[in-house]
Amino acid sequence: AGSSTHPACAVCLGRHTHDVSECKASSTWDGKHTTFAQRRGGVLTTYGGKGICKDFQMRRGCSHRSHPERHICSGCGERDHGAQDCPRAQRRD
Repeated sequence: AGSSTHPACAVCLGRHTHDVSECKASSTWDGKHTTFAQRRGGVLTTYGGKGICKDFQMRRGCSHRSHPERHICSGCGERDHGAQDCPRAQRRD
């Protein structure tokens, strides 16, 4: 699979062109992992219904300290990175 300059999708972690706000993938872009997050009515959540901070998934991250429990990677659930830096994400150019 190639690489791309698009940001990684918070659900499938792919950088291919698709509507990331509506991504309903059940596996990561490469088919190697079951997705960790889903979108429910535009809200990013775990399959257990726990909210995930959308801004934390972006390259710039999130500076809000009011919801640290939502600062987890939407790709794998780890707390030390967001989707853009997830080891499961499609490579950047």
